[in-house]
Amino acid sequence: MAMNSLTTEEESWLSESKKNYRELYIELDAVLRGIDRFFNTENLPIESEDISNKNFYNELIIVRDAILRTLSILEVVLPEHKKNAFWFNKFAATKFLSDQKRDYIKEKEAVKNSPGRCIFILYDSFINFKNIIADILKSKKISYLSFQNMGDIIRKEIRGNRYFNPFKFNINPEFDTIENRNISNLVKNTGDKKTRRSISMSFIFLFRQLRYISCIDVATRRNISLSCGLIILTLIRSEIRQSIKFFQLELGKKHSREIEDLFQPLIFQLSMELKRVYNQELRNILEMKNIRNIRGRIENSYGILKNLFEQAIVQIAEYYDPTISGENIFIAFMTRFGQSMKLREDIYILHKLLTLFEENINIALKSFSMLESLKNYMLYFESFTFKLLRYDDYEEFSKFFNDFFTDTKDISFPLDNTKLAGKVHNFIIFLETTLNHINNRSELQSKPLDMERAGQLLRQYI
Repeated sequence: MAMNSLTTEEESWLSESKKNYRELYIELDAVLRGIDRFFNTENLPIESEDISNKNFYNELIIVRDAILRTLSILEVVLPEHKKNAFWFNKFAATKFLSDQKRDYIKEKEAVKNSPGRCIFILYDSFINFKNIIADILKSKKISYLSFQNMGDIIRKEIRGNRYFNPFKFNINPEFDTIENRNISNLVKNTGDKKTRRSISMSFIFLFRQLRYISCIDVATRRNISLSCGLIILTLIRSEIRQSIKFFQLELGKKHSREIEDLFQPLIFQLSMELKRVYNQELRNILEMKNIRNIRGRIENSYGILKNLFEQAIVQIAEYYDPTISGENIFIAFMTRFGQSMKLREDIYILHKLLTLFEENINIALKSFSMLESLKNYMLYFESFTFKLLRYDDYEEFSKFFNDFFTDTKDISFPLDNTKLAGKVHNFIIFLETTLNHINNRSELQSKPLDMERAGQLLRQYI
């Protein structure tokens, strides 16, 4: 009885900590999963050729930052008196105890593998990883083998933790819950048991990804937060691949027609956005030095994926209950119609600004003024509209924007750079073609562009 009372007392602080710091435990789960997935090079946004000769210094920096973030989370969720006792015992064991006494304590601790003990095992291990990686990074050259060996050690420690192994459950009852009542009621009333399971698993996957995404700080200027954002994006790449396999297997089971109607387009959407984010937005991001560019790529990826998962949830929900709308599920939800309207309007304004710039390109005062206006709008477009572009259009926009900012960094008027003028002219033609394609979208039929509103927005940049 006394032993049970002691165990209850020891673990009560952990229950209280989980209640008080739920968001941090959610982030801890995502970061630990992300660290594990980061050591699989197929999940990394890097070129696969000749990987054995690649320097993994930048990748190990990302891991180090994720470990530092893990430790900072644990520092917050652990009570101060528990941390003090931990550090005192660690010091005493090192300085005053014999080898035999330390062996006895280790054996005793191994038997007492409680949740409270497991969080300190995790804490202790990550302190050791931090120190080891700090020394390894001093060499500046990290081989593929060293990176993988470090990964094996860290992954083994994460997966060996009895209570804080994030892969212990396929569905984690602590986090993988559908809190939206509209969705949970819909699942309960959906079809037969077989169909209900498939739809339920689909919602759990999609909401899980939104949970991971919520842990990305898109407004940050801190390197550690940017690194953790990349770690979580790496995790999501792995999750999307696994989910595509799940949907493909479900299609092979010959469910009812409704499953085929839902899962076929979902597989296509996931596959396209997987390419868009990891082959376009995040390509070679680990080699980038400019923090603004890195943050911009992470922010765009965040927006694309968040939109993907929200749209997919709404798409499935509306199939079974047309009375449910995106606004019933998500705050500030934008429908596909709304996204098409915004994309058309923003591209129209970009087209007009580029046309004005081209018309005044050799008039010095006007050109300088137009250039600043155009750059300001392009920065806005990169931050808010890039995520709405089709996969096939992205490369053209990205290349032109990068070339334009590079070519106009140190420019003088009248313009003597005919190459830039040619690029501007060709891109204007491309925008006209893109606008025609957008106007042909089914949701925009009989919905002309609001010229008055577009004109008002345009005047804000002229």
